[in-house]
Amino acid sequence: MEERLDLEKDPKKFVEYQADEAYGQLAVIQRHFEWILAGKEVLFCLGCTYKHLQTLSQTCQECLGGACPAQPVWQEMSSWAEKTKDQVMELLRQKKQITEDGARQICQYARKYRKEMEKILIGEELPETMEKTRTYTQKHVS
Repeated sequence: MEERLDLEKDPKKFVEYQADEAYGQLAVIQRHFEWILAGKEVLFCLGCTYKHLQTLSQTCQECLGGACPAQPVWQEMSSWAEKTKDQVMELLRQKKQITEDGARQICQYARKYRKEMEKILIGEELPETMEKTRTYTQKHVS
């Protein structure tokens, strides 16, 4: 049976769900790297962050189909998540610790993107783009 998008549902709910999911993943990524900076459980935290970065990347990809406002933010965040995920995997393979500077930089980016998701969640990005989203969906999804 073919699954179809229900065009009667408010696309704002999808956007809010995606932004909330991304926000949560970013908060956990930031927290893990703060623990790393504090010298706690480095390899364990790196392993966890890999999984959170993977989930974040998948969430971004779902939004890049045109259904979410602030497309440049989702694209930039997706690229960052993929690049960071690859760096973390390389550290895990080599059983190396991340540098303090590297961990601090990841914390800063996670916080930056989390603030962007906050804008979406509180509605700063939504009003002007919701009609565009509904129009796009009606034209391109059957």
